[in-house]
Amino acid sequence: MLVVAAQKRVAVEVKVPQLLRAPSTAVGCDRLLKIVKAAVKGARTGTKGQLSRERPALLVIGGFHLAPSDVHDFQSAAAEYLRGATGAGKHAHLMGIGLLWFGSFPVHGPSGWTVTATLHMPVAVNPGYRGDIPFTTK
Repeated sequence: MLVVAAQKRVAVEVKVPQLLRAPSTAVGCDRLLKIVKAAVKGARTGTKGQLSRERPALLVIGGFHLAPSDVHDFQSAAAEYLRGATGAGKHAHLMGIGLLWFGSFPVHGPSGWTVTATLHMPVAVNPGYRGDIPFTTK
């Protein structure tokens, strides 16, 4: 649960699919779309699910050591899913779908090599979001 103000709450659900735990190759847009669909279904976005229609919600999908292309492909896949849901009149309470991307990379500094951690969370904003809490990614 994310508390935005004393009276305002946003439900947050985090899913970390097995396929996004350090895949050996790029996952690709088609498989990422399947992952997004499964994560939304697994979060039970109905009236009594984890992401209940009773309050604004954000779905976060975690991934570790993804290919850089997967971050872009995830944005495309999540945006495609949300456009389809909007067209079908679904998920108006869902603010968006984010990819919490953990990674690391070697850095050569003055005293030798070290490993630096990275954390990014791009979010595909739901064009059909109709909640009472404004949502922006800027």
